[in-house]
Amino acid sequence: MKKIILILLIGFFSCSESMEIIEEPESNLNCYVLVAKGTQNGRFIPCDSGLVVGLVQKRLYDTGNYSLFDRIEICATSGNYTFSSLRFGQIFCDLSVFTE
Repeated sequence: MKKIILILLIGFFSCSESMEIIEEPESNLNCYVLVAKGTQNGRFIPCDSGLVVGLVQKRLYDTGNYSLFDRIEICATSGNYTFSSLRFGQIFCDLSVFTE
């Protein structure tokens, strides 16, 4: 019985040393989450295109520690997005998609 326990302990420690901690990819640090959308001018910017999106950095959104002033607004001039095609909580890592 002692031999079995010893073998299990050796196996456990040898496996635990080889495990790597996988961190979140660097690119996710620059991602944003959709928290507001509108069809008129934004709070901070005039927008002639008619569609405004409000985004917050994903790391702030995940913690819930953001305010109105942490939000960025973008005029969505790309025809790929409409008011109804955007969902709250949607993640964007390439903000140029709104202006292409």
